[in-house]
Amino acid sequence: MKKQSDSTRPPTNRWLIHILGVSISLGLFITALVVIHIKLKQYHLYDIIEELNSIRPTTLLLGVLLVALNYLALSLYDILGLHFIRHRLPYRRIMLGSFVGYVFSNNTTIVGGSAARYRIYSAMDMSASEVGRLVLFCAGTFWLGFVGLGAVVFLSIPSNLPKGVPVPFGSMRILGIIFLTLVAFYFMLIVLHKRPVRFFKWEMSLPSFSMTVAQFAVSSTDWLITATILYVLLPSGISIGYAHCLMLFILAQFVGLVSTVPGGLGIFESMILLLMNGQAEPDALMGSLLLFRLLYYILPLAVGTVLLGIQEVLPRLATIRRMGISVGRWGASVVPTLFAFTTLWAGAVLLFSGALPSIEGRMAWLRHSLPLPAVELSHFLGSVIGAALLILSRGLQRRLDGAYHLTIWLLFLGIIVSLMKGLDYEEAIILSFMLLALLPCSKEFYRKASLLSGTMTYSWMVWVTMVMAATVWLGMLSYKHVEYSGALWWRFAFHSDAPRFLRATTGAVGILLCFALAKLLR
Repeated sequence: MKKQSDSTRPPTNRWLIHILGVSISLGLFITALVVIHIKLKQYHLYDIIEELNSIRPTTLLLGVLLVALNYLALSLYDILGLHFIRHRLPYRRIMLGSFVGYVFSNNTTIVGGSAARYRIYSAMDMSASEVGRLVLFCAGTFWLGFVGLGAVVFLSIPSNLPKGVPVPFGSMRILGIIFLTLVAFYFMLIVLHKRPVRFFKWEMSLPSFSMTVAQFAVSSTDWLITATILYVLLPSGISIGYAHCLMLFILAQFVGLVSTVPGGLGIFESMILLLMNGQAEPDALMGSLLLFRLLYYILPLAVGTVLLGIQEVLPRLATIRRMGISVGRWGASVVPTLFAFTTLWAGAVLLFSGALPSIEGRMAWLRHSLPLPAVELSHFLGSVIGAALLILSRGLQRRLDGAYHLTIWLLFLGIIVSLMKGLDYEEAIILSFMLLALLPCSKEFYRKASLLSGTMTYSWMVWVTMVMAATVWLGMLSYKHVEYSGALWWRFAFHSDAPRFLRATTGAVGILLCFALAKLLR
């Protein structure tokens, strides 16, 4: 009887651990926003936009090509892993499975990418044991290359860090020694320990020495290419060499990884701003960092979404299958999660747009085309729709048909209000791509349930909180020159962007609070 009561007892300890992890992640993210705000306090948002516009097209093209090369290198993780577990798959299936898995890894967490890869390969006639071994192998390859390359970089390259920058363990060389010790221990384990090792419930044989060397080479190449992408996008006048940039990149990525913030969002940017203090103007550096996140994180996510949309629209065309775009049964297994994440980003786009000032030339054109109330209402509705999309993203992940149909209509309305509130055609194009990719996937969202039913995951709550915190921060950065007063709330004019930001953000927060209250009452 006692055992039964223990087994039905709520997992309080696990709940407290999750709450602690969420609190730490959010605390680090907000701290990173504060650091970025302080570093940019002398600059205006338009300064960052000008720096972005000054980046040459050839540099942008080179960055895109390096991103494509990097994702090709990432597929080698899975090729090595499948060779290790002795399972054959066509390369195009490996490439697409790896691509979608790393899209999730880069934009969420390593755990999220491993879960996506598990869902993909389990739909390719691989057993749970094989998929588990592959996921562990890829995770080991990831960390082996990162730690090994970090050891080489931290021990061989002089740090020359700005004063006051917090360094783990107080010294870069100490961190390098720790990394080198971990790598040496792993290689000793490979050479001396011939029996399989147990990892939780999994039992796994260790790779051979030659396979381990291949793991290190592949993962190191991956990290070197990623660092090269950042180096190429840095401001042209920056006085820093590639080796020094590589060291700072590895250190910033290390802090971002251990912070557990999804994608290291904000953490990586704030660390680079601190570590490269004095090397370049903060506004130019921030422009390069924004472009790096766009190319390396957001662009692959958009490509993955479009690929799955094409797979749903044209599954029977032989030409498309030969191109490798038809991804088969595994596509259906990741459609809800991928579209949930892109819908969350669509909501973030609308919220961020509501926090940013309008472009003067476009507003001048709207003044002669639309009445002021229509512009004001569109701006307010844009942020409200953005908050609603954040909520619906969790419903899409649960395959709810109601969430799917509401998302379709809200994306359509979001396109309209984006054009009406400031002729934001870039934003409308992004939402249009998301809408077109989502439209043919209705069969994947079949569950009949209320949006208020079910639980809200901690990762989803972290993402929603991060998006709202970033929205408020963007508004504060954009309108820091505007002196706050109660009269701002009631000021209506075509060029009164700060009052529109206050009203729209309040509406978005109100939508989220109403949803939270409804969940609580239920």
